[in-house]
Amino acid sequence: MAVITKIQLLRGRRPRYRISLDSSGPFEISDWTLGKCGLRTGDEMTAEKKSEILISESELAAKNCAVNFISYRPRSSEETLMHLVRKGFENPIACRVVEQLQAIGMIDDRTFARMFTRDQIRRKAGRNLIRQKLYLKGIDRRMTDGVLDDLVRPEEEQESARALAARRLVLAKKSLGALDHEKRKKRMYDFLIRRGFSFEIAQQTVQQLMKK
Repeated sequence: MAVITKIQLLRGRRPRYRISLDSSGPFEISDWTLGKCGLRTGDEMTAEKKSEILISESELAAKNCAVNFISYRPRSSEETLMHLVRKGFENPIACRVVEQLQAIGMIDDRTFARMFTRDQIRRKAGRNLIRQKLYLKGIDRRMTDGVLDDLVRPEEEQESARALAARRLVLAKKSLGALDHEKRKKRMYDFLIRRGFSFEIAQQTVQQLMKK
């Protein structure tokens, strides 16, 4: 059993305190944790209580880190979780923080997926590429398919492929011009497939734009 011998305010941008104990090393906490736990000089400090305080402090730091991360733009749950882990927070704490932010609506994977998909459509990405990117951001298959079915309309995707291919033909006119007709078609077909368009859309687009 240790006893708090000193509570010292530390200099810095954010108020923090060093808690000194009579029988073990000091530790630092935020003003929020100090107020929450009601710590005072002379209070007894068991190892269990100290551990609880440090876990609470780590959770607060993780929450601040997560809120800062999502303040620049919406993020998925998986993105936020991985960011916290990369910042050195233990996985259980990172998971709890993500769940807390989900509960209050600060992280919403469906809203994120819809926003991300709309942005990719504006960038003229095909359905397959958008699906792949959402998967990498941790959005599950069922949610991804629902968002894509709702937002990616076949006629608009076809028009995006046509506009993208037409622009490519202009920008790569010199390099494509050095190839024979079939190789130019193959090059454009591969380009559209990489951009996430289906075999059918890529084939139809190339046939329409590159007739002999």
